[in-house]
Amino acid sequence: MRTSRVASILTAFCIYSASYALMMHSIRKDGQRDMRESRPYRSELRAESRLSTVRRCVEAAAELFVAQGYAPTTIDAIADRAGVARRTVFSAAGGKVALLKLAYDWSLVGDDEPVAMSERPEIRAIAATRSPRQAITMWAQHVTVVSHRSTSMMLVMQAAADTDANAAALYERAMRDARLGARMFVEHLTTIGTLRPGLDLDRATDLVWALLDPGVYDRMVRRGEWNDAEFASWLAAAFAQGLLSAVPRRASTAPRSTGDPAGSALETLTAAEAGGPRTMI
Repeated sequence: MRTSRVASILTAFCIYSASYALMMHSIRKDGQRDMRESRPYRSELRAESRLSTVRRCVEAAAELFVAQGYAPTTIDAIADRAGVARRTVFSAAGGKVALLKLAYDWSLVGDDEPVAMSERPEIRAIAATRSPRQAITMWAQHVTVVSHRSTSMMLVMQAAADTDANAAALYERAMRDARLGARMFVEHLTTIGTLRPGLDLDRATDLVWALLDPGVYDRMVRRGEWNDAEFASWLAAAFAQGLLSAVPRRASTAPRSTGDPAGSALETLTAAEAGGPRTMI
């Protein structure tokens, strides 16, 4: 038994050593890190300066994408608006599709912080409620806020997908992320309430996903006569009518431990979902 334990320790050490060797090789190869760095404050200043440059490039790109479309926008035009050199755009943020992704991601969550949507306070609040109708109301309000921020960029991405293969791949991923968000919300509802008869999880997900389409918000609010409050109220009513049983299950008043394996899907969703911190809604 002691021999087995020693073997396990040696195996773990070998794995660690190999991982460390690969990491060091990557560091030296890329030339992006210097293990001899003894002035962290300089690194922090450089990081802050780089982030400021990235923000300027992304904001400039987003403005141009919305104003004149993705295809006509050039890197030179983005650089000129951001007040940086052309090569700085590439080194700071990447090419056009990378800028499009960042602009869209930031529009979803409202900032550039690397925090998963599922970890945001508004989603945690929805996950914490035990009332199906309250959860739907909160979800509709959240969707409205996100739609207000992101509809322009989503429509830009949708149009870009028709002419650019990389933008098309980005758009398809955004669609998958949106459906994932819809499914997680529906799964949360099934843990605290009852779906209407004849409605299974997949069909309920499709119903929510359809109403997340940016075209709905665009037609009703941006082009139509509705305001955000009216849209959120209508959306909540549409979700409730389409999803909930006429007699919702009474919410449990008993406290539930955080380790309950039957907990809400929204509570267990983490930053690892669908490729990282920018899962749609």
